[in-house]
Amino acid sequence: MKSNYRLINHTSDLGIQVTGASLPELFINAARSIYAIALNEPYVGQTVQHTIQLTGVELDLLLKDWLTEILFLITAKHIIITEFSVAINADYRLDAELEGIVYQPDSQVVQREIKSITYHHLNVRKRHSGWMATFIMDV
Repeated sequence: MKSNYRLINHTSDLGIQVTGASLPELFINAARSIYAIALNEPYVGQTVQHTIQLTGVELDLLLKDWLTEILFLITAKHIIITEFSVAINADYRLDAELEGIVYQPDSQVVQREIKSITYHHLNVRKRHSGWMATFIMDV
């Protein structure tokens, strides 16, 4: 599977640059990059449905809020999202219908703890061939 993200150098944390053909794909790829870095596969457990609705004042902050929700699902609810349906409108409203797996906290699924998404270098921008985002994770 082609990787839609790459690690970028950062002095004390972990930086990510992610791409997507559309804005929803960008947000999905950003979430998947967190899973690729933080979790071990395979994911096994009970299947659950989850909904996320967010409103931001700009795309950068909406991405941070989205990724913070993804981290919350991993750390607090022990849910790994496996299927994404994301819509983002012009008013920076994100609606996501998600399917995931509940994992056991002692199952060795988490390989690297990600504490938070920072505001440092947070950026979402339109490119000629889609979208690109950069964000830094406190690990």
